[in-house]
Amino acid sequence: MSECPLRVLLVEDNPFDARLVQHELRRAGYVPAMERVESEPAFTAALGSTPDVILCDWNLPQFDALRALAVARERVPEVPFIIVSGSIGEEHAVRAIKLGAADYLLKDRLGRLGPAVKQALVQRDLRAAERRARDELRASEARYRVLADSVPQIVWTARPDGAVDYMNRRAAEYSGVEDDRLIDWNWEHLVHPDDRPHTTATWGAVLRTGEPQEFEFRLRRSDGAYRWHLARQVAVRGPAGVVERWFGTCTDIHDQKTTAELLAQDAQVLAHVRDSVVVTDPEGVVTYWNAGATRLFGWTAQEMIGRRYSERFPAEFRPELSREVRARADGTEWHGEYEDLRKDGTRVWVHARVGPIRDAAGRVCGVLGLASDLTDRKRAEESLAAVMRSVADAIVTIDERGTIGSVNPATERLFGYTAAELVGRNVRVLMPEPHSGRHDSYLENYLGTGVSKIIGVGREVEGRRKDGTTFPADLSVTEFRTEDARHFTGVVRDVTERKRLEAQFRQAQKMEAVGRLAGGVAHDFNNLLTVINGYTDLLLGGPLAEDDRAALAAVRDAGERAAGLTSQLLAFSRKAIVAPQVLDLKEVVAQAERLLRRLIGEDVALTVTSHAGPCWIEADLNQLDQVIMNLAVNARDAMPTGGRLTFETRRIPVAPGTSTDSGELRAGWYVSLAVRDTGCGMSNEVKARLFEPFFTTKGPGRGTGLGLAVVHGIVKQAGGHIWAESVPGAGTTFHILFPEAPAPGGPGESAAVEALRPGTETVLLVEDEDAVRSLCCLVLEAQGYTVLPAADGRAALAAIARHRGRIHLLVTDVVMPEMSGRALADAVRTLQPDARVLFISGYTDDAVVRHGVRGEADAFLQKPFTPLGLARKVRAVLDGAP
Repeated sequence: MSECPLRVLLVEDNPFDARLVQHELRRAGYVPAMERVESEPAFTAALGSTPDVILCDWNLPQFDALRALAVARERVPEVPFIIVSGSIGEEHAVRAIKLGAADYLLKDRLGRLGPAVKQALVQRDLRAAERRARDELRASEARYRVLADSVPQIVWTARPDGAVDYMNRRAAEYSGVEDDRLIDWNWEHLVHPDDRPHTTATWGAVLRTGEPQEFEFRLRRSDGAYRWHLARQVAVRGPAGVVERWFGTCTDIHDQKTTAELLAQDAQVLAHVRDSVVVTDPEGVVTYWNAGATRLFGWTAQEMIGRRYSERFPAEFRPELSREVRARADGTEWHGEYEDLRKDGTRVWVHARVGPIRDAAGRVCGVLGLASDLTDRKRAEESLAAVMRSVADAIVTIDERGTIGSVNPATERLFGYTAAELVGRNVRVLMPEPHSGRHDSYLENYLGTGVSKIIGVGREVEGRRKDGTTFPADLSVTEFRTEDARHFTGVVRDVTERKRLEAQFRQAQKMEAVGRLAGGVAHDFNNLLTVINGYTDLLLGGPLAEDDRAALAAVRDAGERAAGLTSQLLAFSRKAIVAPQVLDLKEVVAQAERLLRRLIGEDVALTVTSHAGPCWIEADLNQLDQVIMNLAVNARDAMPTGGRLTFETRRIPVAPGTSTDSGELRAGWYVSLAVRDTGCGMSNEVKARLFEPFFTTKGPGRGTGLGLAVVHGIVKQAGGHIWAESVPGAGTTFHILFPEAPAPGGPGESAAVEALRPGTETVLLVEDEDAVRSLCCLVLEAQGYTVLPAADGRAALAAIARHRGRIHLLVTDVVMPEMSGRALADAVRTLQPDARVLFISGYTDDAVVRHGVRGEADAFLQKPFTPLGLARKVRAVLDGAP
């Protein structure tokens, strides 16, 4: 038996036992190089030489076998560890084996040491081989993944049942799904719905039969686009021929497929084109001949394809035709009119265009010739003069220099010139600047390059008459040739009336749409907003926790925005009832200051400055509040990171002849409102469209485009002027000038802006909406009034009959079932002649006026209103200021 070297680390405190171990190892055929240690430090140090086997006594004076085993597992886990002990219980032995010991044996049975060491070494080598195999497998898999990830196709593997368990990086990039979600993922969701049945059925057949098939389908890319792919599979079979795995690829064939489809479509289209379409290679050999060429020239495709194009002409013409083909193959184009020969020897006038065909690299790969029969046109020319005389539109022909060659009678009527005044002059005479100065360069550029800026149908231009006035026109320009000269025909149609009607129609549609929307939402929406905003205001006026107050404030802000939007719609569509009155603009702005501070947020500093004296104007208070709020909201949106907002009111004189961006001003005194912000500012293009309805620069969902249009309409309705000054990055200032109104004759006329005082009068409140009625009762009773609530007209009259005292004020909804607000007011005034009336309604003015309420004569409060607005209006009506 050959001797085998063996490096042994022996943990043993008995030298005699060590010699016995060494003896047994020699008997087993080993040549042991033994190192004996007794302590843990010595054991740890000896592990550095990495022995072949560790033999350890169970109990030692300084440490035991379990401790040695733990250290060995940590330092040299691959080295077999065998316990050799004089006495070890079975329980301890089992525990040691579970902790990683290779074997254990008793010292009185050392004859088993050699086989135990041999077995342990065999197990060690097997484990090492297994690790090497795993490492090689991982390396192989890594190489496979790198290879799979480097190809442009989608690479996948699947289990025998078809469940995908791997896809390469291309699949993740294509689908947008993370790698770890692709495994066992339902790939069918990526297949186009139209392709899914066929794809699923084909893949099912592949799985059933085990025979791969190629099939095409569309896959959804991460951006949502579907692209055609070709799927290929390879079956990996076991020794018994059973499929153990599937390997596959999906190759993007979208461009090839769509290109082939387009080529097929183009061929089909060209086959049905009536004009002649002929293609030759650079040498002049025909490669394509459509049915139109057969109709025009008489030769069939079978007769011409494969022959030189020049061979269909007599011999004397062939050299010249060959030169023409070579010229086109050199990259030049030609077009013109000429007489061609038919197969039967007859001649036909054609208009042809011949030019090179280039491949993707820009190289000439062929010549394309298009030809059309001019027979019909020649006949048409005979009737052209009659047409020119009878047509209603202006028709002007010019040559290559722009010189007018002919005009029809309609041109004389439209432009005011006679034919003699126009023929021979440049067509620029019919164009205003800057088009007049540019026309010759347009024409010259087109003639030199073929790039058209003047040829086309239905371009909108301006025409200039003999008297210098201009008009909008629809211009169509075409080109034709006579005797090798190029000419152009322009057809001019005056569209002044059409433009006017289109503008009116668009505006009418827009106003109708807004009006329909406003009328549809006004009543119910305004009732709901009255309740929401009203109760929120009442709750905010009481003691609340900070969190509750913030939440209610958010509800209130949302309600105000909703009410503002409804109000804007009504104002813009002119469906809101306007009640102008003399107001001190300075006081109106001052009263709005608290609401403005809450509206613009803490990161915008608000400053309100004003003239020392009153600033009287005549306007509707609610609309004036709307102007202030809209301008504040616009300024806040222009300062997303904070800034400063300033409201300034003052009286200013205006001298005669003064004008602004808004128009000329009459001389006199005006009240100025300037609203300045330090926001992002506006470009001139934005400023030019600032007051257009539905124009907004805000993102989707952030603006209606009505705010500034409403502001403009309100200011104009009050006789004022509005314009803006702005520089990008330097903020914006809105200037509003109202004509100064005479000071009011008494305190009652300006009560709308005076401090609110409580009341003691009796108010008959009639409202068919329970929630609105309850809110109004609560508000008015809180102000000290005695309130008699009623749900309709009959209940109101019954309440009057029960009440023995005076009714000071009737507050009634306008539109109610059975009895309208106007009918009820007439009945109440019959019973209580001194009773005042305040109408309230959520309907637009059309509905209100139909029920007898006139904004100029009756006190009216539009829903949604605030508790403060209701209390203010009731006090004003009772004090004699409806």
